[in-house]
Amino acid sequence: MALFAGILISSSIFLIFFLSIPSKDRNVLIDLGLDGEYHKEMIYRVLPVYRFTFIMAVSTLFTGLCIKFFRRYSVNYIYIFGIDPANRLNQYEFYKIFLFLATLWMACSLLELIAIKGFIPSLEHGKSSYFALVLLSVFMILTIQPFNCLYKKFRMEFLYSLLQNLISPFGYVRFKDFFLGDIMTSMVKPLIDMYFIQCFITSGAWKDPMITDTCLPSNDAVLFVSYLPFHIRFFQCINRYYYTRQFNHILNAGKYMSTIVVIVITYFKNTYMKYEYLYLGLYVFSTMYSFIWDILMDWGLMRRTKPGKIFLRDRLKYPPYLYYFSMVTNFILRFAWTLTLLPDWYFSQFFKETGGLFMLLSLAECYRRA
Repeated sequence: MALFAGILISSSIFLIFFLSIPSKDRNVLIDLGLDGEYHKEMIYRVLPVYRFTFIMAVSTLFTGLCIKFFRRYSVNYIYIFGIDPANRLNQYEFYKIFLFLATLWMACSLLELIAIKGFIPSLEHGKSSYFALVLLSVFMILTIQPFNCLYKKFRMEFLYSLLQNLISPFGYVRFKDFFLGDIMTSMVKPLIDMYFIQCFITSGAWKDPMITDTCLPSNDAVLFVSYLPFHIRFFQCINRYYYTRQFNHILNAGKYMSTIVVIVITYFKNTYMKYEYLYLGLYVFSTMYSFIWDILMDWGLMRRTKPGKIFLRDRLKYPPYLYYFSMVTNFILRFAWTLTLLPDWYFSQFFKETGGLFMLLSLAECYRRA
């Protein structure tokens, strides 16, 4: 862990350094009229790759922190999630995974930037995004490789649970399956990046900047990718109601259906420039529905019968301040989407052009879910 942490810190310093220096062939680019803009375009074309892999790496860190939190307060998460004890990972193993992935991410992004700046002449100022391709390949191989190493049993259990989600409503709906489905609903923006990535690889855009724009998701693609995780959770709730006849599963399905309606209205708003007020009203309703469900049903709060625990419940597993903190931050982060309604001048041009707001909202939702 110390080795990866040292490499990560060193790479971060070098990345900042190379971001601040001009390209090696700056005069040549000026003569061609490409100075500045060329570098931006080369960085923007691979940004979804690095944004997606960064979110995935951070997710492993948050998982490790959650496990540390569970163990500190003696929460039997192995039993709750139905994890095979032989396959479990502790927080330190997740930390190691994070440090390895973060080090790899930093090394590839640093080499990508060095190539774009012209310090590797054979790569023609980053025309071919070899390092982004290497980063994606390593991430994919580490996840699906079948050899008995790198936590194979845990990875296979994870992939099997993912399969149960994808075949919803016909798959198993155990706690760990619908919890993974909930995580997928928080990963809509990374999933949109994944759509771009599959086109980036299969179309050959990684080696030809001229066709990168063809991989930008259309409104139809964004609609489908955004809808899919909520479709999974909706039908998982229907599945649970079918077998248990408990009405709370119908109410939970209604929560996801309200989000699906918002996604459809968003599609019409972006495609036909209509329904702005309907979009806003439904989004607020859906967000409040989800927030209230979090408080009342998922966390079981607002059920106290004894004095001194305002808005909480009689039996608490964690210190009271953690519940209050979670309630406030959950409310704020649930409404983080309102940042997209702010006028353009609230954000710097660089922040907007590079998808900085997209990245910020992705991290906010990742943190809220953790």
